[in-house]
Amino acid sequence: MYIDKIELINFRNYINQEIKLDEKLNIFIGNNAQGKTNVIESIYLSSLAKSFRTNSDEDMIKLDENNFRICLEYFKQDRLNKMEITLEKGNRKQVKINGCKLNKLSEMVGNVNIVLFSPDELKIVKQSPSIRRKFFDISITQIRPMYVHFMLQYNKILMQRNNLLKQARINKSLLDTIDIWNEKLIEIGIKIVNIRNEYIESIKDILKQKHNILSENKENVRLEYIPNVKNEDEFRKRLDKSIETDMQKGYTSYGPHKDDYIFYINDIELSKFGSQGQQRSAVLSYKLTEIEKIYNEFDEYPILLLDDVTSELDKNRISKLLYNLDKHQTIITCTDIENFELLNEYKLFEVENGNIKEVI
Repeated sequence: MYIDKIELINFRNYINQEIKLDEKLNIFIGNNAQGKTNVIESIYLSSLAKSFRTNSDEDMIKLDENNFRICLEYFKQDRLNKMEITLEKGNRKQVKINGCKLNKLSEMVGNVNIVLFSPDELKIVKQSPSIRRKFFDISITQIRPMYVHFMLQYNKILMQRNNLLKQARINKSLLDTIDIWNEKLIEIGIKIVNIRNEYIESIKDILKQKHNILSENKENVRLEYIPNVKNEDEFRKRLDKSIETDMQKGYTSYGPHKDDYIFYINDIELSKFGSQGQQRSAVLSYKLTEIEKIYNEFDEYPILLLDDVTSELDKNRISKLLYNLDKHQTIITCTDIENFELLNEYKLFEVENGNIKEVI
């Protein structure tokens, strides 16, 4: 699949910008804070219904304006599709695909498959478990669109259970209904655990292969999923035993909202003992794995978004990354063209103060 055209109206620092993309390689160059990442963000938003930079949709509306609009024309399975995303201040985003309004934003997922590679994601190994869960949840969502519905259900039930626990501090009789919430949490939670486990198991061989190429067979990488609870019985026992503690804390101590993922290099835990270079290589290997996994599932490559990765990767890793750019549409942002001069064909855009000009 590939994006043919993007139109940005009052989005971030763009007033009215149309961008005609090449179906393979597109490079956006310019100084910092000119609007390069805003292009990446608009595509990410069109794929996953949310930004990777802010939790507030209204942050993406141009200063002193009341709304934004994104229009995306993209080819999927050789068919032209059109997506329109609009937002007015004080309202929720509205999305239309081929003229049909979506009832739920979660229905966007799976229409435009992307893989994002940004400086923040290079630090994922060292960050908190909650950040890693979010990182892998995004990957899984694109493979299993129903996963997002399970996550929404789980988080809603978890919030209701936590509210009950807080109220029970004052009125313990409310705990009479805790079993109802426990069973609902277990039912959806184990579905999430099973999907996460299935996903990680399905990519292990691909990840090993990709990392062998990057490390020239000098390192073995392994990714392990660490579920907080493994099955229904364990989940139920832990919830039952922790009721008093949970009530005092005001939150639920056990469940997939406490899961983690651990990278290993040569059987050594990467977050504790790996070098910064090894951590970057492991994440890069995972991103290449993610691309291959999406292709294996849908027989079509996702769109690769590379946001300023040359600021964090050395030339050797950049060259290994560039070697993989010929199979899918890629959109790169950078401050100069130096690292990409060896590429044969690409479409080059200059970005300055919210204006994009194609370089001939």
